[in-house]
Amino acid sequence: MKKKSIILMLILLPSLKTLAQSKIDKFCTIEFLISGFNSKNIHGNISFGKNKWLFHPKDSTIITKLSYVNSLDTYPDILNYMSKNGWSLLQIDRGVMFFKKAFDASDFMDDEITR
Repeated sequence: MKKKSIILMLILLPSLKTLAQSKIDKFCTIEFLISGFNSKNIHGNISFGKNKWLFHPKDSTIITKLSYVNSLDTYPDILNYMSKNGWSLLQIDRGVMFFKKAFDASDFMDDEITR
């Protein structure tokens, strides 16, 4: 019986490690800019913050994908795109949307020391 328990633990141990990865919340904002007199013509301007070391993913495609928001021109398109990429809307305040997403801490550079 002991032998079976040890074998079972050895099999399950790697999967438990992935469950225990630490998560960190990252935030971004999207400001809506209205062009011209037609208030239906908008486009988003995404921001990850002023200090780049606080939002520095190892995979640069995260920034590239999110920057696509800047080319969208309707509220539903922006909301649907962000939702599709796993971001949750926190609030809308004066033309600015606040989003949040949980990432594995290992997905981001630890630049705190080098800033």
